[in-house]
Amino acid sequence: MIEQTKLLNLIVTSMGDGLLVVDRDGAALLSNPALRRMLGLKENEDVPKNCSNDCGFFRADKVRRIAPAESPTSRAVAGGHVDDEEIFIRHGSNVEGSWADVTARALRDEQGTIHGAVAVFHDVTAHKQAEEQQRNLLREREARAEAEAANRAKDRFLAVLGHELRTPLTPVLAGVELLEQKVNANGEFKGTIEIIRRNIELEARLIDDILDLTAIAKGKINLDIGTLDIHATVRGALEIFKTDIAHKNLRIHTNLAAPQYFAQADDSRLMQVFWNVIKNAIKFTPEGGVIHIESANKDGKLIVGVSDNGIGIEPEVLPRIFDSFEQGVRRVQAGHGGLGLGLAISRAIVEAHHGQMEASSPGRNRGTIVTISLAAVPERSSADESEVKRGPTAATSLSDQQKAPLHILLVDDHTDTVITLGALLRNLGYEVACAGTVKQALQLAKESKFDLLVSDIGLPDGSGHDLMRQIRAQQSIAGIALSGFGMEDDLEKSRAVGFTEHLIKPVNVDRLQATLREIARSKR
Repeated sequence: MIEQTKLLNLIVTSMGDGLLVVDRDGAALLSNPALRRMLGLKENEDVPKNCSNDCGFFRADKVRRIAPAESPTSRAVAGGHVDDEEIFIRHGSNVEGSWADVTARALRDEQGTIHGAVAVFHDVTAHKQAEEQQRNLLREREARAEAEAANRAKDRFLAVLGHELRTPLTPVLAGVELLEQKVNANGEFKGTIEIIRRNIELEARLIDDILDLTAIAKGKINLDIGTLDIHATVRGALEIFKTDIAHKNLRIHTNLAAPQYFAQADDSRLMQVFWNVIKNAIKFTPEGGVIHIESANKDGKLIVGVSDNGIGIEPEVLPRIFDSFEQGVRRVQAGHGGLGLGLAISRAIVEAHHGQMEASSPGRNRGTIVTISLAAVPERSSADESEVKRGPTAATSLSDQQKAPLHILLVDDHTDTVITLGALLRNLGYEVACAGTVKQALQLAKESKFDLLVSDIGLPDGSGHDLMRQIRAQQSIAGIALSGFGMEDDLEKSRAVGFTEHLIKPVNVDRLQATLREIARSKR
């Protein structure tokens, strides 16, 4: 008998599951270490006598406490059966709680009289935690999927918004170009036309700034790298603001003294950077103020600095000056407009060129210094220079076309674009046929041989990509895509179907002419 008792104690002590035996009044008679661990008791602590009331049994929601009369042992004493009932236990030092599947039975003698109950607590805490982790993982995946879907929707919205905003600007710029060609250089409307062009280009730049945010977030800034004269780019950016400078009576001191002033860079993107930096200097410098623009070489770098004696930057704002929208608050509070995107986008562009862009200021009303550092490269050859120079005058263009006239098929469903761009191309000496749909363009291509397709991508009855594929199946033709959509995948799709260039609306007339000259030369 003693040996049997020892064996029973050994079995109870060694059980992995918790064991609780109660009398018919629910008082604890026997428990094992596994149960005491689940209850958060020390090894030498006894289970509370009235365990149904004092042991911290909760329902599966972990909120509602199980009433003593409804505890597994109480129901078993009452003659009921409890099978794998899930409960939550929080008691003693077990502040995080434990999960258990409980099975309980009444203790009956030979006559069926109930003397108490026995309950086995199978610890399922690890299983429940794994389930919870799995649910959390699923929730995280769902949240991530929702966020990605929202991000894609935002990208689509911005792309469509950019297209809708850019498209009307193309005929305006083309119309301005036509007016510039018609108006005498000393004509009374020359200044007015320049104002119109400058503000259209400003509007286009603001649209680009908004859309560039998406590209920056994805680390996809499109760069067309070539050997670039940085001094010429700086002077070109400065020239844009000559009216603003005169209006505020600002003094501009330029000292572009760096002997090595070429870099491997994207012309339009670097122009965007210097445009933003100079624009800020002009905006934040009071009337009659001074702006210094300097360059120097150091450790193989070309460093361009733009400094002013304007409103400066507070020390607490300076660390955030390149954050998106950060400048917006400062500008509005200071009575200046702007979205606060220019510096954020400019730094991203410079860093995409493996350069650095920094800003410093002694403090409020003490001016600002912005420095841009790029790797300097040897001066390009004269042959390279002739390739990348901006296009010659319309007269030179016309001469080129007389040597190698191009027959152009212009396709766009935006009527004003077709009218103005068609007129501009004809004025430059090209033969132009116009269409507004894929069907019309295919009919024209069936009737005539064309050297070049200049087509919008989004057309009412198809796409410019489809049109290019179908025409190329019939005849050899070069192509220039026109679109308000300008993400990297848009450019790749255009290249894939055979377009030589993908020009983003509003179309830069200089770049369009340069592309047309290249195609004309290739046709000779």
